[in-house]
Amino acid sequence: MLRGRIEVTLEGETQTVDAPATLFIPPKTVHSIRNVGDETTHILAFFPTLKPAVVYQNKF
Repeated sequence: MLRGRIEVTLEGETQTVDAPATLFIPPKTVHSIRNVGDETTHILAFFPTLKPAVVYQNKF
């Protein structure tokens, strides 16, 4: 994470993370990332595959 403040939920456990930070999310781990800061969050992500599976689960 290059800039901002996010709330990260991994397998049901939530933490707030401030930049600069590095997050490692193991493969097939259920997770979510949400901007909770006052500025735009900038994230640089690397995936171990050319076509990562992205699943959106809206809870509104």
